[in-house]
Amino acid sequence: MDYENQLLLTAFKLFLSNNYEKVTIEMIEKESGITRKTLYRHLGSKDNVFIKVCDKYIFDTQNIEKKISASPDMSLHDFILSYVAGVNATMVKMLSLSIVNIYKNYFFFIMQAGAYYPGFKERIVALNMSEYKCWRHVLVNAVKSKEIKSNIDIDAVATQFRCVFLGMAFEHSLTYGLNTDMLLSTYLTIYNQIKK
Repeated sequence: MDYENQLLLTAFKLFLSNNYEKVTIEMIEKESGITRKTLYRHLGSKDNVFIKVCDKYIFDTQNIEKKISASPDMSLHDFILSYVAGVNATMVKMLSLSIVNIYKNYFFFIMQAGAYYPGFKERIVALNMSEYKCWRHVLVNAVKSKEIKSNIDIDAVATQFRCVFLGMAFEHSLTYGLNTDMLLSTYLTIYNQIKK
């Protein structure tokens, strides 16, 4: 049995539904059905559990290299399709957890990580910068291949793609979750404005 992943999933669900302070080792033990001894052997303290949950469900889940399959020579159009498909796949995984208000709770969980995860600010900045650089790289290649206009401000457009996703993800988390059809439509509108 994969105790560590079962424990991390159980802890993640608890951290989504409660704040960090309310979640106890006893709660994780009870919800997972795994003994405290096994829990400590695999994950250690509550702080360590929280760190490992954040690593898996924030930093791994939101890592663009793990979220999408992109090749270095991919067109911007194909990258957009792959990006939205990756976002959609992530959302399907989250929905499969059967947690009420999963998207709103996920944003709350990220805010908790900002308060309790050591070095969170540096890690989240690096994660965001990695995604920005990915968008920028694809845009540079799209200019070189003459897929898009050469007179665009690549940095501004890369930021625009990132901000559209982040803004829509946050706004829609307060209701039913990100509408990936709307995200794709918005991305394709931007694309059509800059394509040759």
